[in-house]
Order: sequence, then structure tokens, then C-alpha cells
Amino acid sequence: MPLNEQIGQLSQALTAATNQLEALRDDSERLNRNTSDLLKLRGEVGRLRNESQELAQLKAGSTNDPTVLEAIRWKDRVNSLKQHLAQNPVAGIPELQFASNQDWLDAARRELKTDEDYRRAMSDLRNTVQNRFANDMKEALKKYLDANNKKFPTDISQLQPYFKPPVDEAILQRYAILPKDQIPNLRMGGDLIISQKSPVDADFDQRVGIGPSGWGSSGPQSWNDPIESTLKILNPALKAYAAANSGAEPSKPSDLLPFITTPEQKTAYEKALKFLEANKRD
Repeated sequence: MPLNEQIGQLSQALTAATNQLEALRDDSERLNRNTSDLLKLRGEVGRLRNESQELAQLKAGSTNDPTVLEAIRWKDRVNSLKQHLAQNPVAGIPELQFASNQDWLDAARRELKTDEDYRRAMSDLRNTVQNRFANDMKEALKKYLDANNKKFPTDISQLQPYFKPPVDEAILQRYAILPKDQIPNLRMGGDLIISQKSPVDADFDQRVGIGPSGWGSSGPQSWNDPIESTLKILNPALKAYAAANSGAEPSKPSDLLPFITTPEQKTAYEKALKFLEANKRD
């Protein structure tokens, strides 16, 4: 056989052997990786099996331990509360996306047997997360006021650039800029205040108010306050009294009488008197 032909055959054989070696090397690497993954998986399965066995032993061996029993019941209440929310999404608010495990535990600390129990628990949870957001809103409002010559925003969306990181628009749209008189027991240092547009459950939900001097919260009475409408009706008379007395407030109800000018104001005044008398007797 000619030398050139022999060299060609040897070259082809060498190429084939080299390719086979590379293939074998690739197979070996894949096998090593698979073996490593398999070992990791076996280790994870073993760990989970041990934890499962330990939990089963804990439950079986500690059924008379009050602390363990209460912890199990508490966890069950959290699961029950989450299931209640899934079945009643109207009980939720966007701020709940930031609820921590501890928030859920705190909300489920009491028994959950009646519909009112669940309403109270969900209100507690909502109050917790919206109070936390009120603090964030306070910081955003402060930055806005500093950047705008202390002028209060005219639309809630103007605060969006001052949240770091940006806040979910669905959360922001739950709030509105309102006259401070709409929440008369919250004074936050200005004529305007930021608060929720409406409650989820007016019987239990708190109302937050954010203003130039900080933020605060008021109980459910701020949604259902029987004298809130009365104060609104009397507001013109209160302003007239203040204007005539260097900004002072009436020291006694009768001081307001000369400034009451309409039958509606007279009725509201009498209603307020009855309320004050009832509370005085209590």
C-alpha cells in the first residue's frame, strides 16, 4: 500500500479516535454532574424525611404539652384566616401583600369561631399593614412638602415619585386628600389631611390620617361618628366665632349661639348639647 494512502488511513483513524475520546469525556462529565445532583437530591430527601419524622414524633409525644398544643392551634387559625380571605376577597386590601408571618400570627391570636371573630381578625390585619403604610406615606409627604415650598399636594398621585421604592398604584388609590374636618379628632398640622377613601368594615377598621406634622389613627367611630355630621353643620358658626374672637374656640356651648344663623344649625346645636350632656352623666 502506498505510503500516502497509509498516512491518510492513519489520519482518519486518529480523528475518529479523538472524536470518540471527546464523546467519552462528555459522557463522563455528564455522569459526574448527574451523580452530584443525585447525591444532593438524596441528601434533601433525607433531610425532609428526618424533619417529617421529628414533627410526627413531636406531635405524638407532646399531645399533653399545652404550649405545643396552643402553637398547633394558632397555626391552624392562621391557615383558617388565610382561607377566609381567599373565600372573601372583599375583606382584603392591596397593602396585605406586605403582611409578614408575624402580622398573620398577631391577627389570629384569638379564637375564630363566629363571623364577627373573622371580621375582627381581618380588621386587625388590615389596620397593621395600613398603619405601616401610613408611616411610608408620611415620609413621602414630607419629601413632597420640602420640594414644593410646603404646599400640600392637590392629588394623591403627586406623591408617587417620593416613594422609594415606588408604591403599588392600587395602594395609593385607596387614599384621598380631604379637609381636616372630615376627621375632627385627628389634627395633623394643616387644613388638609390624607386618609382612606372608605373602610372595608366600618364597624372595626381604624382610620389613618397623614398631614404635615406626622400621622395618626382614629378608631371606627371616625367612620360612624354620630356627631361628625353635626360638626360639619356647625362649622360655619365655629369659624364665625373664631373670626370674631381672634381665632379662639368657644369655651362653652352657649358661646356659639349668637353665631348660629339657620334652623339646620340650631338643630345640630341642640343635638350636640344632648350628646355632651349624655357624656357628662356617664
